[in-house]
Amino acid sequence: AMEMRMGPMTLQKMVYSAGAGFMDGPDGRRELMDQELADARENAAPFPEANYVALGHQVSLTGVVEVEGRKAYRLRVLTLSDKLFTEYYDVESGLKVRRTETQVTPQGTFEVTTDYGDHRTVSGLKFPYVIKQNAGMSMVFEARSIDVNKGIATSVFSTQ
Repeated sequence: AMEMRMGPMTLQKMVYSAGAGFMDGPDGRRELMDQELADARENAAPFPEANYVALGHQVSLTGVVEVEGRKAYRLRVLTLSDKLFTEYYDVESGLKVRRTETQVTPQGTFEVTTDYGDHRTVSGLKFPYVIKQNAGMSMVFEARSIDVNKGIATSVFSTQ
């Protein structure tokens, strides 16, 4: 389950569980179908990168490049549904620092770059507290806090 809010207003909510899912937002609720459902399944794990091989993705190291002044491993990932994207992992820390992908929409095709930064340890795991995304317009997401396995009702994950 993922929910993005601005103040009291829910901008987007997505729930995936046991092969079914939905998206909810200002335009109403709709069931996830086809590619959206496949994407939700692939991203259902807290760290989807750990499941790439189990999901049948083809992953290849295509070099070491510079990202924001630091060396990063560049990985090319091709999913079973032929979705292609590139991820970059800092050579020293091993943390993901960037993802690039091409998205096709009714408005056209464009490159989306997502940068991950300000990684902090929460319950023994590293999380990016700042996510910058450029998809035609720039957006910055900053986490105020991250909780792991605290106070989440199982009803949050219901697709009913």
